[in-house]
Amino acid sequence: MGSARAINYASTACALIALATAIILSNILPSRVELPKGFNTPIIAFEFAKTEADIPYLIGSSEFSSSNRQTMRDGHRWEMVFPFAYAGFIFYYFDQCPYSTLI
Repeated sequence: MGSARAINYASTACALIALATAIILSNILPSRVELPKGFNTPIIAFEFAKTEADIPYLIGSSEFSSSNRQTMRDGHRWEMVFPFAYAGFIFYYFDQCPYSTLI
């Protein structure tokens, strides 16, 4: 265990990185697409797609589909940062709990 101040800084840094990543993802991922009934976001619709007909916004050679595929790829790259930042935040947060008088 490190000093309480260093752990607090690490926890805050990880939380800010996770928050920044979430904000970046909300601006990168496609948001104006026609989704199957019952889905609000393209990511969830993509994850639960059973056939190509379920994801028309990604299929095809149109400029719109190509752009959506590229933004999904970009979002996936950013999305890979989020779990590590969030896990770091949780780890450092619980690591500093013994130093806190509030918990």
